Amino acid sequence: MNKKIENLVKKCSVFEPLDGRVLIHPLKLRTYESVQQEPDLDSEENKGKNPMEDELVMKRKVYDVNYNYQKAIVVQIGPNEQKLNIGDTIIYKVSNLIDFDVIKGISMLKGFEVIAIERTDDDKHKGATTGRVLHEPKPEYYEGEVEEEIESMEERVEWLKSNGYSVMEDTTSN
Repeated sequence: MNKKIENLVKKCSVFEPLDGRVLIHPLKLRTYESVQQEPDLDSEENKGKNPMEDELVMKRKVYDVNYNYQKAIVVQIGPNEQKLNIGDTIIYKVSNLIDFDVIKGISMLKGFEVIAIERTDDDKHKGATTGRVLHEPKPEYYEGEVEEEIESMEERVEWLKSNGYSVMEDTTSN
């Protein structure tokens, strides 16, 4: 941690968040550029034209737009928090952020609103995951007409199994 984060951790150490809340220091907002076409109202070609009836000369305008998900550093956790550690870099949704104006530069989140923890190889001692993702295979999408319809449940189960899906068998008897 750098000096700024260490000072924030020290200031926040007098507070103990309750009810699964976490104190964080949001990092610089990540943005992307969005390009839009707008009428150039200041150009000479558009002088005297009616915007509702005439075709106007357009100009290209670039806006910086904030991503919905941002990064932050955890500076204080509650007594029952087991997944987060002070100093962890987390991903959160901006709309879930709660202002904590007791200390400048600190905000609050509920623990369950943390989307992900950014782990490095050095974090393996903290119980970080290995990065392995278990998932079902993606189905291959068929473009065009369907050759045959699947009518019975047995046919559906066989089709799912043949395409790599795991199917839980019904063990209840009627």
